[in-house]
Amino acid sequence: MCGKGLAIEVNGDVFECDHYVYPEYKLGNIQTNTLDELQFNPAQEKFGRAKETSLPSQCRQCDYQFACYGECPKKSLCKDNQW
Repeated sequence: MCGKGLAIEVNGDVFECDHYVYPEYKLGNIQTNTLDELQFNPAQEKFGRAKETSLPSQCRQCDYQFACYGECPKKSLCKDNQW
């Protein structure tokens, strides 16, 4: 499960993950929202659970899943994932 590695830019913008600092993953800004509001909102919860619920079967069956847990979706070797 992911979702606890938020990224905060110098201007206060908060993103779902430090690997996904793109406009579509922006949660808001700490100047207008509390960090708790941003971290525990439905969009962030969905982002955090996406890896767990959409891990490809080839990763679930891999002998080495214990070591990488499917890796970061951005760096995943499984190119057919839809994270």
